Order: sequence, then structure tokens, then C-alpha cells
Amino acid sequence: MADQRNELRFPVHWRVAIFPEGAGKPFHFGETYELSPAGAGIYCDYGQPENTTFLLHLEIPAMTKDGHGVDLEISARVVHLSLNSQHGFRIGVLFKQFKDNGKALLVQALTQRFQPK
Repeated sequence: MADQRNELRFPVHWRVAIFPEGAGKPFHFGETYELSPAGAGIYCDYGQPENTTFLLHLEIPAMTKDGHGVDLEISARVVHLSLNSQHGFRIGVLFKQFKDNGKALLVQALTQRFQPK
């Protein structure tokens, strides 16, 4: 299967929480290993089947010691799932919809961290 990702991916390790659809289902913690405004690669101890949708909370860390991080709420869909011997599961997700101005905040955070100096 050909790689269909068109956006630049950034090597960030930010915390996430995955909330599967359906009342009463437990949530799971994970960490990104790459991230773009269109999707993410996530390591997690729980594997969601491909084409499953879920609510993702992505924590953008503060840029300074006295700053505050931002928690983004994103509707996402699993496009890839594989086992990873060191991290449990490797999940590729496509972002479907951001709450409020979440996409703009994500683009700003990635741009600030990775702009050439």
C-alpha cells in the first residue's frame, strides 16, 4: 500500500489519551512518535482496529518552564495498526475534526518548535 501522507511529519513525543467510541469504554494513554496537522503516529498499549474512530486528547507541552501546555481534542480514525515489540502497538491515525481552533494551535506549536533558526 502506498504512503498517502502529504503533510510534513515532525518527530515529537507528546502524550495522548485515546477514548474509544461507546459509553463506558476505558481510555488508554500513549505517545506520538511523529505528528503533522493531518495525523499522527502513536505508540500505545492498546490497539484500535483499522477504520475505528475515537476521540484523541493531544497534550502540547509548554514552550517555557513557566508556560502552560495545551490539550487538544481531536476526532480521529485509525488508518494503520501494527504490533511493536518495544511499545505495544503502533497506530497511524488521520485527524478528522478538531475542537474549536485546535488545528491552528497545533500548526502554531509545530511551527514554533521546528522553524529554522
